[in-house]
Amino acid sequence: MKDIIPLIIAMSISGFIFMSISIKYKWSKIVWTALNKKINPNFNVAIWIVFSGIFNILLQLVCGILGIPLHKIILGVSLGFYLAFMPTI
Repeated sequence: MKDIIPLIIAMSISGFIFMSISIKYKWSKIVWTALNKKINPNFNVAIWIVFSGIFNILLQLVCGILGIPLHKIILGVSLGFYLAFMPTI
């Protein structure tokens, strides 16, 4: 349980920050409007799941190469970032 606490704190803080900025500047709406011109809107969630998995793996690999040992905090920040750009279902 103690291992999850940094993850939850990082996700909560980054989620609040990124979601507030995204709502204020309508980033999510702009991104998904641009993407829907090129892809079928029915596949938004599938594309988002694939992107978030690939982005998370790449982020963890880069942090591992750089020697940053805070994997739980990095995972929490990336999850907060995903919440900001989540497509409308």
